[in-house]
Amino acid sequence: MKIKYISILLLATLALKADSSMEENLQAYDNLFDSINTKRFGLEKSSFQKLKDPFLFKPSQASNGEGKASDAAPKKISYILYAVIENRAKINKTWLKVGENIDGYRVAKITQNSATLVGQQNSLNLKLSNKGYENVIISTK
Repeated sequence: MKIKYISILLLATLALKADSSMEENLQAYDNLFDSINTKRFGLEKSSFQKLKDPFLFKPSQASNGEGKASDAAPKKISYILYAVIENRAKINKTWLKVGENIDGYRVAKITQNSATLVGQQNSLNLKLSNKGYENVIISTK
């Protein structure tokens, strides 16, 4: 009989303890929700109208005194060798063979993994990048 009374007393104590712990948790959540619910202040409408559109790209041009674009140095074009198949090389977006021209350069030589472009003042040796293509083999046989 004493065991029953002790068990009931123990359960009642645990229930009271759990109830106070639950109240503490509820109070913590109420405080959290109150802090989230406070009114926030952001930028004014005029501030938003002054912002530039981040998705609109306008190339900047150097200007002379009259507001016209000045003749800056010519754009430097980069050449990338993407593929070589038989006697043709894909340079930038164009398939070329020996003797053909691209932007003032003549294709002088094509090897298994490179191409040589010759211009009036210099020559360029383009090489294939093996990054990501180690297991790719293209053959015509």
